[in-house]
Amino acid sequence: MSQPKTQPSKLAIRLFILLAVSLLAGCSWGPDLLTLFDSPTATPPPLQFMLSPRPVDRAQTDIQSYRARLVVEFDGVLKDRPVTGTLETLTEVTRIPPARRLVFTSTIPAPDGPAAVRTGELVQVDQRLYIRKPNQPVWTMVQTAPTGSPRLLETMLDLPPAEPFTPLPEKVPARPVVERVDGIETQHYTFTAAALNSPFLVFEDAGGSAWVAMHGNFLLRYVLSATVQMTAPPPQAHFFDRGRLNVQYSVDDVNRDFAIVPPTLDTVLAGNPLADLPRPPEATITAVYPALLELTAAVRPISATLFYREALTQQGWEETEAEIFAKKARLIYTGPAGELSVLITPADTEETARVVMTLQ
Repeated sequence: MSQPKTQPSKLAIRLFILLAVSLLAGCSWGPDLLTLFDSPTATPPPLQFMLSPRPVDRAQTDIQSYRARLVVEFDGVLKDRPVTGTLETLTEVTRIPPARRLVFTSTIPAPDGPAAVRTGELVQVDQRLYIRKPNQPVWTMVQTAPTGSPRLLETMLDLPPAEPFTPLPEKVPARPVVERVDGIETQHYTFTAAALNSPFLVFEDAGGSAWVAMHGNFLLRYVLSATVQMTAPPPQAHFFDRGRLNVQYSVDDVNRDFAIVPPTLDTVLAGNPLADLPRPPEATITAVYPALLELTAAVRPISATLFYREALTQQGWEETEAEIFAKKARLIYTGPAGELSVLITPADTEETARVVMTLQ
């Protein structure tokens, strides 16, 4: 026997009609029922293009030679007084033979005076290092060139660091443009102050470009024009407190043939007060400082001692002290140029002598 069909109650029918009318009318109880099934869509972040070039010294390619030039110009205020200045460096590098030359010129205001022109030069070639510090009339030459980063050599030349004046963004919003510069394929990035972040500078406004070599990922060109405030800069780079900064950097002559020639010995000795002191026949100068001269001679130390006692006396030096042994000697002289110390020891063998002359 069939069961009777269950009829919906009048209350259920009324609730169904009320819900349908509410949905059609766009009404809601509590949360909007029409939006419960909507899929949330997040706004995509703007595109960012990474920028991480290497210095040309550490390029990811085999670079045999190059010339790099940096020019920094500024016009601003330092301690409430107007200042203007320039800083320019030229770096030349060859791998075969390994050699490096750095020329430095600057016109930078003194802390409490007018701007002064300073020039300096460094040459590293043939396992020798030649340095003429800014505005020093004489060269320094050492036999064994020190190893280390290029920044170490710049420090030996008393150069201010370039990092505060060449900030690079880590990423930029504009897609780079492929350009060929000096025969090298590059990606040309442009940026503004919003993309720059520096521990030394606060950018009020800025515009710049960077050309990065696609093969090797090194910085080939860089320009920047900005209004900045300097915050906690290195002491040797504190040229202004606030002002306008213009920077240009370029790498040229990549893998082209050119030679780096060291200064001649006559050039190195020019102006050195020890240059006219006597030297044994066939002596080789191994180190030159403003008040020190080192050489090796193909004679025994005792022979070198006899040579200097006679030759210096003939030049008018007066011997005031002498300590002489079989393989070494220490001689002290006085003369118009001051007190001269001569230290004589064996060099590479007992058949050769090393002579170190110091003027005080």
